Amino acid sequence: MLMTVKKNILKILVSLLTLFVSGSALASDWEIFRKGTNANAFLLIGTDPRTMALGGEGAGLLNSSAIYWNPANAISNSRNQLQHEVGNYLLGMDHQITSVHIGLGNSQMLSVTINNLDMGQEEITTVLEPQGTEQYYSSQALALSLNYARFLTDRVSVGLQSKYIREQIWLEQAQGFAWDIGFKYDEKASGFALGMTIQNIAALSQLEPGPRTTFTRRDDDANPGSDNIDAVYDLKKFPLPLVFRMGLSKKVHFASRGFFTPGILVNMGFSDGLTTPFGASIGLEVSPVKALMLRLGYQMNRDLGELSAGFGLSIPLSQGMRLTMDYAWIDMDYFGAVERYQLSLEF
Repeated sequence: MLMTVKKNILKILVSLLTLFVSGSALASDWEIFRKGTNANAFLLIGTDPRTMALGGEGAGLLNSSAIYWNPANAISNSRNQLQHEVGNYLLGMDHQITSVHIGLGNSQMLSVTINNLDMGQEEITTVLEPQGTEQYYSSQALALSLNYARFLTDRVSVGLQSKYIREQIWLEQAQGFAWDIGFKYDEKASGFALGMTIQNIAALSQLEPGPRTTFTRRDDDANPGSDNIDAVYDLKKFPLPLVFRMGLSKKVHFASRGFFTPGILVNMGFSDGLTTPFGASIGLEVSPVKALMLRLGYQMNRDLGELSAGFGLSIPLSQGMRLTMDYAWIDMDYFGAVERYQLSLEF
């Protein structure tokens, strides 16, 4: 029975990979025109330093902090957890994520996540004052998520995540809801896991009309008597970045030697979306001792963030409590490196 399940999973995996590769090849001529055509693009910024250090695809990782990559990942640990992640992003943007995972018993997990991207302040300029008006505007993006995950069998789990999304730039804002659906197959004895998810299922998004969407044109000194007609910005609707992700991981077990028990984990991931090209990643995590994890990852077919690295420390505090610290370094080419830090308290 188990061999049959494995064979069916491998057949599905091969079929999906073939579909992705063929679809990517056919779309290569027009892919460039899809970029920048969706709303709420901040939803494509990955979270979780462990996953980011392993290449940036975590749909198949056994890690509750990888809930961004697959809603079913939340059930990988039955204990309650509190997590906070901070990191810089391109051009000085501040990115912070806070998550709470609460076990409901009967193999169920409820999670709440706050994902906030603060783009800082920019000085307002006009045609008449191109050097600045000494006034500033700010931009911010927020996703508040509620995730429910549960085991269907001892190996199969599912997750459903609902997200309230809000984007604001100066006095205009857009808000709405989106859904993520995830599946996970997990063989704890062998250390093999396979996950799939569809993210950002939602209606079209549109900026709400604000006081700055209607304006009056100034008089044209070169053409006195010209009509001074009110103008209105045309606010159109755009889709959210719909993405399909698939990942698998394999952890190699060694004979237990207490604190000095080593371990190796290999992680692979694939993704494709309506506004993002097909991409793949591979990562390696080596644990020379139980408390230390060293990570290296590589992401393919991406403009930025191809190479990544990081480490993790797991410190037992008392019976039933553990503190985990994770760090990731991602090379963003001419933008410099992006660094991410996370603290997780398990209780």
